[in-house]
Order: sequence, then structure tokens, then C-alpha cells
Amino acid sequence: MLSPYVVRVARRQRCDTGMGDASVDTANWAPSASEWRLRARCRGLPPDTFYPPDKERRSARRERELRAKKICLTCPVVEQCRRHALDTQEPHGVWGATTPLERERWANEVHTAAGA
Repeated sequence: MLSPYVVRVARRQRCDTGMGDASVDTANWAPSASEWRLRARCRGLPPDTFYPPDKERRSARRERELRAKKICLTCPVVEQCRRHALDTQEPHGVWGATTPLERERWANEVHTAAGA
């Protein structure tokens, strides 16, 4: 079984696949719904910028999340990234300048408002 950290690393590295990947058939390549990932500012950055290491202290987590959010806020695809994280209920890491707790709260507010 993979450790949670390895899973987080693998998720962040998915941004590193695409046009430069030898497995992509460029002759028949067409834009997909996830093409925005190719333009993401996080692409190629260390995963631990966006995902917490095991047993991260609260103050260290806040600092890491703030650094990650600063990167996200300069990203040309921040809205698409945030929408993806919300649509897929991504439970880990900073996506679209939001933390898992912020995304959960937002989803709960939307759900509550829809039921009102």
C-alpha cells in the first residue's frame, strides 16, 4: 500500500504530463477538458509546496498554504483549477488558491443555499 505522501506526490505530478510526454500522440492530439493543467504555474514545482508532509505542524501548514496560494494567485488557470478541485471534491492539497477546508466550507455553503 502506498503512503499518503506518495499518493499526494503522484497527484501533483499529473500536472507534468501532456504535450511533452512521449506517450502522447501529437498527430491526433486535441484539447481536452484538462488542457488547463499544461499552463498551470505549479507545473514542475515540488509537490510538497501544495501537499502537506506527514505530521506537519499547524503553523508550518499555514505558512506552506500561504506560499502555495501566492503561486496560485499568479497562475493564468487559477479559476479552472479551483473549479476542478470543487467538482471532483479534491480532499488534499492547495488547488486554485484554496485549501481542502476552504473547499469543503464553500461546498457546504452552496449545498445549504441550494436547499433554502
